[in-house]
Amino acid sequence: MTSYLAQEVELSKRHEAILSQRAVLLQQMESHLEVHRTGKEFHAVQAEAARQRNTELKNDLKYAVEQLKTRRRRTMEFVHPDIVNLETHYWGSIEENIPKWEQFLLGKAKSPRGMKTKAQSKKEHHISQILSSPKDRPKSSSGGLPPSGLISKPAVHQHG
Repeated sequence: MTSYLAQEVELSKRHEAILSQRAVLLQQMESHLEVHRTGKEFHAVQAEAARQRNTELKNDLKYAVEQLKTRRRRTMEFVHPDIVNLETHYWGSIEENIPKWEQFLLGKAKSPRGMKTKAQSKKEHHISQILSSPKDRPKSSSGGLPPSGLISKPAVHQHG
């Protein structure tokens, strides 16, 4: 009978240990769940705030674009037609060449024109200047050299 009583006491102690361990684990799970809920609520609040900021920024950008378009329309009335024509051709050229350059700019392909060295660029510039008509060349009294930036005044001689 004592052996049954000893077993009963041992089982009761183990049962108490298991129940106390279960209580600790339940408390930890509840604590973890509360932290998770709080974090989820915090992220929901942050996401809503970010959504509002993004909406405000988007509206601000739309307003700015409209203001720029309005200003541009007003100023285009006073711009010389040649300037408008040049700008139109420029943007047309950009739009035409974007597909050619897109893969290069993304780092997925080589340059569509090939890489030029400075020497090649200088040589091409020199050739284009030689081939340009005289009316297109800059007028200079220094034999085709660009102005030095120094303004020389004629010397005034004083007779004393």
